[in-house]
Amino acid sequence: MLRRWYAILLFSLIGGLIGLGAARILRPEYEASAVVRIDIDYERLESLTALQEWRTTGTIRALLVSDAILEEVYAATGDVLGGSSFPEFRDSIKLVDQSDGWRLTARGRDPEAVAQVANVWAEVAIRWLEDAWEHAWNVSQIQGSMLQIGCEPAPEEMVSKWMNWACPTSAQDIDVESGIDELQEEIRLSHGIPAAISFEWISQATPPGAPIIWGRGYLILSGALMGILAAVIFIIISASKIDDDTVGERDD
Repeated sequence: MLRRWYAILLFSLIGGLIGLGAARILRPEYEASAVVRIDIDYERLESLTALQEWRTTGTIRALLVSDAILEEVYAATGDVLGGSSFPEFRDSIKLVDQSDGWRLTARGRDPEAVAQVANVWAEVAIRWLEDAWEHAWNVSQIQGSMLQIGCEPAPEEMVSKWMNWACPTSAQDIDVESGIDELQEEIRLSHGIPAAISFEWISQATPPGAPIIWGRGYLILSGALMGILAAVIFIIISASKIDDDTVGERDD
């Protein structure tokens, strides 16, 4: 096989050239992530069950990837990720909850652009969380006031958002209905986020130095390796054919 090194070299060069051509067609893609930490204050929520914790995490996720937030990010960054519409933009981002925080990741063909989008997303998300937290705090204040006058949430509301209340007759001289309307509005504006959370933007996204897929070096190397494999297969088949022809001549 080593006597046919020229075939291996030729096939590897052809494979490398094919890889280079593919690198010109398949542009590399990059990812960048900003990290936002969101913690639940378990001291203030001592009775938080696993189900309620799961719901709280789901509520936070739903807010961070909501159309309202992402449309604001898209309006601020445009089509820098290469897409021509909001649905394509949405497909280019992802949110992952990891041990160090929520990773807000953007993916595209421009390393500067993906870092820009991830950072704008984190900035908008923090602003929305701050606004939602303020309304969540108002919710807790209104609920506390209603409890003080003897009102109680309906039994079926104990595990939801405390929207329906039952108040004693002695509280009828207080505008309870107005208070409930205000509570419902504050709950809506809080997006279901509890007041017992804290959050901060702990890591900005930076332009990545290497692509995650379709890097030029990767494609050229892959092409060269495939060429070497093709050369080895070619040599083995050629050698087998020569042996068969030699045996046939001897039989004649």
